[in-house]
Amino acid sequence: MMSLARCSSTAVISIITLLSGHGLANSAPTPLYEPLLPKATFTGAVIELEDFATLPKESNGSPARVNFLMPAPDNTTDLLVVDQGGIIYRVSADGFKVTTYLDLRAQKLSLVSSSSEEGFVGLAFHPNFSGDPTKPGYGKFYTAFSASKTSGTPDFLASDAGDHHQVIREWTASDPYSRAFTGTSREVLRVGRYASNHNGGVIRFNPNATFGTYDYGNLYIGFGDGGGENDPRNNGQNLTTPLGKILRINPLAGANGAKYTIPSDNPFRKIASAGPLIWAYGLRNPQQFSWEIGGQGRMFIDDIGQNQVEEVNLGARGANYGWSLREGTFATGVAVGSPGGKRDYLDYPLPADDAKKGYAYPIAEYDHSDEARDGKTVASGVGSGFIYQGSFAPNYRGFYVFGDFVQGKLFAINANGPLSAAMDLYSLQFLYHGVSYTSLSTSPIGEKTRSDFRIGEDRNGELYGLLKGTGGIYRFILPR
Repeated sequence: MMSLARCSSTAVISIITLLSGHGLANSAPTPLYEPLLPKATFTGAVIELEDFATLPKESNGSPARVNFLMPAPDNTTDLLVVDQGGIIYRVSADGFKVTTYLDLRAQKLSLVSSSSEEGFVGLAFHPNFSGDPTKPGYGKFYTAFSASKTSGTPDFLASDAGDHHQVIREWTASDPYSRAFTGTSREVLRVGRYASNHNGGVIRFNPNATFGTYDYGNLYIGFGDGGGENDPRNNGQNLTTPLGKILRINPLAGANGAKYTIPSDNPFRKIASAGPLIWAYGLRNPQQFSWEIGGQGRMFIDDIGQNQVEEVNLGARGANYGWSLREGTFATGVAVGSPGGKRDYLDYPLPADDAKKGYAYPIAEYDHSDEARDGKTVASGVGSGFIYQGSFAPNYRGFYVFGDFVQGKLFAINANGPLSAAMDLYSLQFLYHGVSYTSLSTSPIGEKTRSDFRIGEDRNGELYGLLKGTGGIYRFILPR
């Protein structure tokens, strides 16, 4: 295996220790104009991008907004790829054949996809979708999407739904093995939204939960904090609202007309309103999360930062990830009274009593790039990631591989051992048509200021790169 350069977090821990004893004790704490995180240096390891497929363009000629990729649930080698505009495509294992599995736009659901974060944002198949027809969940899958604010009545935040609604819908296929969907659907959950961004939207079942185990059939739902700057409604820390959370429900219809049921071990069942649905909280915009399959079955959550820090968290029942009082391993301006004013985006040293507050801190983090291209500052945003569990590159098995969707950069941490806030962060290069690039933003296939780069995974644990701005899909060929 190629040697990986290491970047230790010891330096940042030392700085925090040095400053935390007095920085927040003052009425006007000193901000950290740089988060002081060690930079992830390039390792020399190169990920080759192999052209795989391109989704059909929209009717107006715009590229398909390819958002995520997953194996088809019918035990074939096909892949399902979602266009955020509202379509599930079925793609053959060689990438040559692309057909439509389901078009949400034809279902009269008042789909809204006008902004970069609205639209078709989540897809999950019940673990029994193509299994035993005598057991619950057979033929059922779930979608998460944005809908018009006049298309229904929210279960939560109906009085604060001035922009749109986020909807979870259940679909029941007449034939789970059909190459195109026919069947029925019903609404499971609807949440009012006051802004167009920070929707979150990823939905997943725990792949390690087998029939009869405690987590089998429970759907995890990611919701962003609702949008705006510095979490203006304090949703992240409010256990009565679904926003800024990961929810966990059994989405199958319950007794007496219940649209879903609540697992008995959800941690906040005694709290009013959305409390019983909440599994974890204190998140800003958890657009993606995934599990390693087998092993310890750990859950990894990528939470998009605001202005300085991007983070990867280890999923845990009842955990508080700190937003909007923490960003990564730092205090926010909100936490210290915003000495920089209402729009205080800076980070600050942790207070001396931080250990008493019980926040769950990330296992990996990186600060925003200050580089510029064509006179424009390039922002950052942590995107999707997976534990690599394929066979093409056995030396990388157990590494958590994730990307920055804005810059089109690729990172990894070695998750084969214990995970902690001091994890070394590795940065990888791309090879495309024989030329290496530090990021997709510097390559011919990525936009210079926003690559809209995501990662998908097939049935064998091999990874794919997705470019939302072009509709392109690329197979990862990892170094051996």
